[in-house]
Amino acid sequence: MRTLRQAASVFSAGLLLCALVCGQAPATTQSPAAVEQPNPKRAQKAAERGAKAEAAGRLEEALAAYQEAALLAPQDTATVERAAALRSKLVRVYTEAAERDALAGHMDQATEELAAALRIDPGDTIVAERLAQMKTMTDEPPAKPATEISGLPKLQPLPEKHNLDLRGLKSANGSPSPR
Repeated sequence: MRTLRQAASVFSAGLLLCALVCGQAPATTQSPAAVEQPNPKRAQKAAERGAKAEAAGRLEEALAAYQEAALLAPQDTATVERAAALRSKLVRVYTEAAERDALAGHMDQATEELAAALRIDPGDTIVAERLAQMKTMTDEPPAKPATEISGLPKLQPLPEKHNLDLRGLKSANGSPSPR
């Protein structure tokens, strides 16, 4: 069972690495000199910078350091997983902040938050769709306040006293019928 988990972890890390490397820039635009060669020492330093930045709460800086470490040491699945997890966390933080802003009526701030989430993960179609929805919400005119409805009936109480039979047992003259 443990070997199955390890194999699944290595496989998922490989997929994440492919997504990370392919998502950065197309291979046709990179020159051979621009591609970083694996360098475990520089990768370790970048991972340490990422851990320190993450501990200090500078998540975007930490993500950049983890991504650099993943590019320098693609075989290090732990670093690749940390980068993917941090990217997911950042997107979630920005998305939740955007939803709070939208509920508060601050649509401009909400669209800025979603745009920041898309800069972190440009392939996230759900965030892109929500950003499009928010942009259409800002284009809509604000709803007009509801006006008071005119012509509501005014109830006038009658001065005399009336008997009310809740069972509905009334005779023709209006008095309760005997049982």
